[in-house]
Amino acid sequence: MRRVFTLALSLLTGSLFANAQIDNTFSFIDAEGNVIEDGTTIKRTNIENDTFYGPVIHSGLSVKKNVEGSVYARVDYTIKEMTEGTAYQICFVNCKSPNLEAGSYTSAVSPMMGDTEPFMDEWILDANYNPFGDDPVANVKPGSLMTITYTVKKLADANDTSDGIAGPSITVEFTNEDVTSISGTVSEDNGSIVAYYSLDGRKLTAPKKGVNIIKYANGKTAKKVIR
Repeated sequence: MRRVFTLALSLLTGSLFANAQIDNTFSFIDAEGNVIEDGTTIKRTNIENDTFYGPVIHSGLSVKKNVEGSVYARVDYTIKEMTEGTAYQICFVNCKSPNLEAGSYTSAVSPMMGDTEPFMDEWILDANYNPFGDDPVANVKPGSLMTITYTVKKLADANDTSDGIAGPSITVEFTNEDVTSISGTVSEDNGSIVAYYSLDGRKLTAPKKGVNIIKYANGKTAKKVIR
């Protein structure tokens, strides 16, 4: 009887210990500011026409800071499956090179000076899209899909290359169900502009000549050439 009790206590303690390992310094939120709980799976199907990448689907996600002061965050993500010919790019603080295949990757590290940091990401439905001549939907495969699991990590500083302290994990299923449902090029009509970023993810005090990333109040982003 004692052995059974000891085993049960051990299992309970282990379960409590495992749950305690989820750090709550950060949360994932959607474009409306709703918290997405640890372990949640969400779907994204809304296709938009990006000026440079053609048809894309955005996650609309951001990392929210739940503590005072400056803390460092990184988003680790695993692409579990991705239709060949598509690509994924995340611009969490700085833009990473597009990922062309399934695998495990990390974002840049954010000092989280503000309350939130947007992913500014996109699943690119045609990795070889040419903005200077291609038909936006010519090479897009209906039924394409991509599944990503994200985990936000707390780090000691900007140079911390360790595994970090794990916070919430969520999964996003991107699906191109119908390429004819493209909602059109993102423009200022989608909301007021709240920030400008350079292509490498640096926040700008004003738009600069060349390519700028524009963030709108509704959480959407777009790339625009300023001449």
